[in-house]
Amino acid sequence: MWNSLSRCRNLDEGVFVSILTNPMLPLFLGLMLICSCATPYRPLKNNTGYSETTIASNQFRITFRGNADTPLERAYDFAMLRSAEVSQEHGFLHFAVLDVANLSSARSYTIRQPDMPYPWGVRQMTWYDWQAPVLVGSPYMDPILARTTHEETRMYFKPGTSLTIQCFLSKPEKIFVFNAEEIRKQLKQKYGL
Repeated sequence: MWNSLSRCRNLDEGVFVSILTNPMLPLFLGLMLICSCATPYRPLKNNTGYSETTIASNQFRITFRGNADTPLERAYDFAMLRSAEVSQEHGFLHFAVLDVANLSSARSYTIRQPDMPYPWGVRQMTWYDWQAPVLVGSPYMDPILARTTHEETRMYFKPGTSLTIQCFLSKPEKIFVFNAEEIRKQLKQKYGL
């Protein structure tokens, strides 16, 4: 398969083999995975993670803030997990969520993207264009001399939530409460913690 692919794209077969057999590949892939991960379940550090504040002997405010790679559902789940843990740490079996506050933030930023000029307009470069002849005054233009750019606006979203909880020793009759042990087990299983 690699033979036919390299002939179709005018690439040397050795390039693919050397990339796939490079001993640094697992290290590089592992580093990329670590650098682009959602916020782990941890105490607040560098403005990401969980924190709690005691309001009363049985009331707490639990906050979780994620990074840009953290889905909103994960932020809410981690706030619930921390709520269950705080309840148990203080000797309670159940907790009720009294208030929820969305602490998420969204910011826009602008980046400059290079264009590949073409006599009939701007086209995107494809990975096999690097071997194409680059001749000034022909259908191909010199990408270094005639480089243009455009601006792209993107959004940077950081999820966050704050839960105000009240804890109970036994399950009250007229208020919806969560079983702290069940919530803790379910969420730890869901995220492999």
